[in-house]
Amino acid sequence: MEFLLLGSLAVRRAGTSLELGGPRQRAVLTMLLLHANEAVSVGRLAEAVWDSPPVAPESNLRTYVAGLRKVLGDRLVTRPGHGYQLVVEPGELDLDAFDQLVRQGEDAAADNDTEAAAEFFAQALAKWHGTPTAELSGGPLLRAEFTRLWERRLTAVERYAKAALELGRFDDVIDRLRRELAQYPLREELWALLMLALDRSGRRDEALESYAVARKQMIEQVGAEPSARLRQLRQVILESRVPSPAPLNAHRQLPMDIAEFTGRESELRKLCEPGPQTTVVISAIEGMAGVGKTKLAVRAAHRLVQRYPDVQLWADLHGFDANELPADPAAVLESFLRLLGVPGGQIPESLEARAAMYRDRLAGQRALVLLDNAAGEDQVRPLLPGAPPAWC
Repeated sequence: MEFLLLGSLAVRRAGTSLELGGPRQRAVLTMLLLHANEAVSVGRLAEAVWDSPPVAPESNLRTYVAGLRKVLGDRLVTRPGHGYQLVVEPGELDLDAFDQLVRQGEDAAADNDTEAAAEFFAQALAKWHGTPTAELSGGPLLRAEFTRLWERRLTAVERYAKAALELGRFDDVIDRLRRELAQYPLREELWALLMLALDRSGRRDEALESYAVARKQMIEQVGAEPSARLRQLRQVILESRVPSPAPLNAHRQLPMDIAEFTGRESELRKLCEPGPQTTVVISAIEGMAGVGKTKLAVRAAHRLVQRYPDVQLWADLHGFDANELPADPAAVLESFLRLLGVPGGQIPESLEARAAMYRDRLAGQRALVLLDNAAGEDQVRPLLPGAPPAWC
């Protein structure tokens, strides 16, 4: 059996929707689903069903319970002295799935796994299929329950937006937040996230205009200015409007070719063999210190320039440098992103988010990336292009 609570109330058996009765009977079922596998007292059910409960609601409630038992069978049990309880098995209730996915997203965020966090929050939000209260005419207790439930959904929206912002998914965040703000124009966290998304995507004028719209809504509806946090965010965006310096020409990032290079023709031919256009070409040069690995790599890169003319990046990773610590991949990514034209204020904090933005910036570009003196796979992997045509 499948119980759907996060939208229009529905119960399905083998894919077929079951008839659940009138509004008050549905209100009883809704309250029991909100507290699945718990006993709900007659008094609380009465508050959930009626604005002004009858003096003796027991008879009416027994009628609604009897109607539900025709659909649910022995799932709906009576707890003498305690009320009624609906038995729901694991995996049957969409609310349980939503809560579990939110917990997984929070755990991933706590572990700084931004991509996993965004995915879990997105899956949680996908469990919703409308506004739960749309068809209900229940009492104040049920309305309060749904207010708390909807607040949990809005919090998940905000958690998703924060993770997606870190990953550079600006357009998706902007679209989602605007839909939410059309319904909840006084929720400041949504406005703050929208302003950040617009600013980080290079749309600062729109970010400032969003603040003006938020301020107008708040003054008109509640007679108050936005919070200090929102005002400070506006000021930060306003003060960062100085145009960013033009990005360096990525064609000039390779080291100078070595004029006195001789020999190694067989190795050069192998390195410069045309690779398949459907994959990223990854070449590694290994050898003892001083045998000329860097010279060989630089010569090969210069031979490949015509094949990969759009972007050419180079970094010394200091993997085996006695006088330098190995380069932090996050710092290298920051340098690459700046060279690719990303303003410093729009570069995410985490390694995963920077790598995702880097791959996105290189997507579709004929890119050549030369990584010298690498310590190992963990240092190199975040710096690899994500899609062809590319050579590394």
